[in-house]
Amino acid sequence: MKNIDPQLIANNLIPSNPSHPGKTLSEEIAYRGITTTQLADKMGVEEGVVHELINGTCDFSTEYALLLESALGVDASFWLNLQADYTKAITGKMNRLLEICCGDIDSVLAAAQGGAHRVELCAALSEGGVTPSLGLIRAARQVVGLKLHVLIRPRGGDFVYTPAEVECMVADIQAARTEGADGVVIGALTPEGEIDLPACQRLMEAAKGLSVTFHRAFDLCTAPFEALEQIIALGCHRLLTSGQAATAREGIAMLRELVSRSAGRIIILPAAGVSPDNAAEIVSGSGACELHASARHSVPSAMRQAPGAASMGAADDLTCRKVTSPQLVHDLLRAMQG
Repeated sequence: MKNIDPQLIANNLIPSNPSHPGKTLSEEIAYRGITTTQLADKMGVEEGVVHELINGTCDFSTEYALLLESALGVDASFWLNLQADYTKAITGKMNRLLEICCGDIDSVLAAAQGGAHRVELCAALSEGGVTPSLGLIRAARQVVGLKLHVLIRPRGGDFVYTPAEVECMVADIQAARTEGADGVVIGALTPEGEIDLPACQRLMEAAKGLSVTFHRAFDLCTAPFEALEQIIALGCHRLLTSGQAATAREGIAMLRELVSRSAGRIIILPAAGVSPDNAAEIVSGSGACELHASARHSVPSAMRQAPGAASMGAADDLTCRKVTSPQLVHDLLRAMQG
């Protein structure tokens, strides 16, 4: 069985002979005299997940905190709060992650090249994003080094869904799981602008075992703080939001309040208008440790013949297209880290 990495002890990240209960996950394991293999068995996860939690390279989500509570008998909120402090202490800053919204395979490749940690895969960004094709999901899954989250949204427009649309989303979640997605991005509202709890519970049930982000439907909620608590209670791991403003920069005050109220129970993921020019301001002003951006620029069409009068849709410009830029991704990451 594999024990704790000796280098962590050598670097004084884990006490070699602790005389008190651990104040981090590393210390707790050492204090109890168990191996990472044993803890993984108790949690029902792969041993690699435990090492990622120790090293701060894995989303320390409510789901994992609850598994630790069950395995070690220590309250989940303890792990969420103290592991965040630990990560900050050993790195000198929060472990900041960048998610790139990608609508085509070229953008996924660019996100990986630029150093992004995760992609939200979708189609029809001009519609605000809808569920991508199976072919695109399969192609994106082959790109090395990226977590893959798939948007589950059957159409553009509002977020009030019929039972038939909910069943479409359930099927899409199952398909995304089959294709190897790490997570899904969901959301549904009532006509009154509240979280559609029955619909979301149905989606969460289908997504069990996947990382789940509640999308920007939240930004249309009439009672955001009540909605936040409902989203946490559903078991979502993160909340994608502009702080109910036109852009994340304009929503910094609300984002900061959401980070404060969530108290580590869910990751607040600022989105909308995020760029290298404002990323540092959004991170420092909100207290968020992740950002979401498309990082796109326009590239000329490969067509040698002018499109003429033909139109493929109101939003289409056949002379160019927008695709993620590796340089913009790199610049965003650098700005985030300060």
